[in-house]
Order: sequence, then C-alpha cells, then structure tokens
Amino acid sequence: MSPVGQNLFEALRQSLADFRGKGEGEPGRKVSALGSRTGTLPDLVRQVLSAVADALAWLGGALHSAADALRVADAVIALIELAGDLLGSFAEGLSFGELPQSFGLDPAPFKAVSDAVTAGNAVLQKGVHVVGVLPRPEDLTAVRQELELLLGHRVNPALQGPGALGKLLSDVQPAS
Repeated sequence: MSPVGQNLFEALRQSLADFRGKGEGEPGRKVSALGSRTGTLPDLVRQVLSAVADALAWLGGALHSAADALRVADAVIALIELAGDLLGSFAEGLSFGELPQSFGLDPAPFKAVSDAVTAGNAVLQKGVHVVGVLPRPEDLTAVRQELELLLGHRVNPALQGPGALGKLLSDVQPAS
C-alpha cells in the first residue's frame, strides 16, 4: 500500500482515490449492475458497501474534529523546526578554537558549552523527526477532499451530490 517512510495520510488519500476510481470505473459498473435484485449476494454487497460508507463517514467526522488540534500541532512543529535550525546554526558557528588558551583560560568550560549546544541540537533534530509523523493541515484537507468525492453531502452538507460511493449505494438499493 504505502512505501516505508511515506506520509500515512498521503497513503490514506491515495487509497481513497484508488477506491473511488474503482467505484467510478468498471468494478463499480459491475456492482451497479446488481440493481435492485434481492438475494444473498446482492444483500451482502449492500451491507459491505454500507459498512464501508459508514466507516468512511466516521473517518470524515474524526478528521473534522482533529483539524483544530492539528492546527495547533502544526504551529508547535514549526516552532520546534525553527528552534532546531537556530540551535543547529549556533552549534555550527560555535567554535572557541584557541581563544581560551590565548587569554590563559581553562578550555574545559568552553568545551562543555560547545558540547551542550551540540547535544541540545541533536535532541531537537530527533524531536523534529518524531513530530514529522503528525499530519499537517494540508494532509487532512487532501483526505477530506477524497472523502467528499466518495461520500458527497454525507460528509459535507454543502455539497449537492451523493459522491461516488453514495451513488453506487443508491444504484443497488432494493425496490421499495
């Protein structure tokens, strides 16, 4: 599904897009051909599609709820990245060289400061890497857009249509 190291939310977006493509393509047409037939297989198909639609609608709601928290997390990530860049630049530029000896000072405290800055930078770089697994707002937006294309007004009441999966579900509903 997703290569190692790929953004999980990009992989989710791509999977939803692939699923939508199947629903709008030949596999979807074959499922739609069931129409309003009844029986074990058509009923099972309806139940599976309905369960998938329910799960995706839940995901849409969860992503909507997470969006505000992730905006704050995105700001924190940016702050950590900025602090890491600043400390990294400071660590690279911090070199006391022969300065302490030139003034007859003990070089040990200067080395301790340099080592502490380098260690702090290493910790921040690990923090930047760890928080990099958190989704960015644009990741959520891309997944939500795919969910809207799949479920239409079910996940976004401002939309007119039922989406690809919603249409497929309506195509296979039994006659009333």
